[in-house]
Amino acid sequence: MSMQTAELLAITPTLTIREVNEWDAVTLADYVAEIADERPNNTAIRRAMFPMSADGIRELLRRYREDGGSLFLVAEHEGEIAGMIRMTRGDAPYRRHVVTLSINLRRDMRGMGLGRRMMQEALAWAQTQPDIQRIELEALTRNRAALRVYERLGFHVEGIHRKMYQLTDEDGAPFVDAVVMTYPLDDETP
Repeated sequence: MSMQTAELLAITPTLTIREVNEWDAVTLADYVAEIADERPNNTAIRRAMFPMSADGIRELLRRYREDGGSLFLVAEHEGEIAGMIRMTRGDAPYRRHVVTLSINLRRDMRGMGLGRRMMQEALAWAQTQPDIQRIELEALTRNRAALRVYERLGFHVEGIHRKMYQLTDEDGAPFVDAVVMTYPLDDETP
């Protein structure tokens, strides 16, 4: 157990990582709105890109439940959502072997090992799914802390999408680059 994980467990004995359920819809909608309104926002959660209502979250959860090849976990701390991680299987028949990982944490829960712990849970799940052959993620190049965590967990940079997002509402830079990373499964090499 790393020192950061030990620190996390010591200060958050009521932390639980679990699958999301429909009862989380209202709390999750509040959480998503909080993340979407952060500045700077280093996640893919924007008000225009993610359901912000409890009904929208319920619909998203229904799709995850019906898919059967995707995973949606939340970290719960003292009755509040502290983070979420999703592994979303590709919709197209020729991309059903690919899952896209996305993760975010409440600002006050960052830097304590929670993200690494959630990633380990999700990666362990993916390795038990015989249909999953590729795990990929995309991160903003400015999110250096997250990129370091991904690399330490074994993700490899596959490429950079230049000017991938136009986020003029943030730090004044009109465009932000994104890094594409993959996690090696089986005999896959970087």
